[in-house]
Amino acid sequence: MKHQKIQTDVFFLSPDGEIVPVYEGRHINAIIKYPEVFGFTSRGLEKVFKKFDEDMGDEGRAREEIMINVISRGWIRVRFIPKYGQFILQVWKWTTKIKANIWEFLNALKTKAVSVSYPIPNPDIVIRDTTAGVLDSGELRDVMGRMFNESVHARPRIKMLHEFDGRLKL
Repeated sequence: MKHQKIQTDVFFLSPDGEIVPVYEGRHINAIIKYPEVFGFTSRGLEKVFKKFDEDMGDEGRAREEIMINVISRGWIRVRFIPKYGQFILQVWKWTTKIKANIWEFLNALKTKAVSVSYPIPNPDIVIRDTTAGVLDSGELRDVMGRMFNESVHARPRIKMLHEFDGRLKL
């Protein structure tokens, strides 16, 4: 895959470690636009929103159920908060594979393969899981220094949502 520079404040990291920029504004919008990539059908998503009596795309209980489903299958939700100069990474649980996928994303930030609306040289990173809460936080270089072995670096793999071929094999 060709190396490309991307700029957005919203990302997913796929279970295979690809950095997936979300240009649809919100994570739920990307899932609605590309349901098969995340293991859903449009009809299945409609049913979840209907179950909670919410409109498609609402930031309510249906969205929460869908996001938990996606994250529990190895996707990592990433959002940059410009006001705080902070990246929030949400994972299901801490595993070696999740750690490696986060490493790829942090390295892409460090090498500027990924940029955001308000670039900061050494942004704050917060890594949370759904059960234990905050796993680590601090400036980019400190989190990388504490949690990762820099010798395991590979070139970031960036993949656009429209490039996924049907349903992702998990």
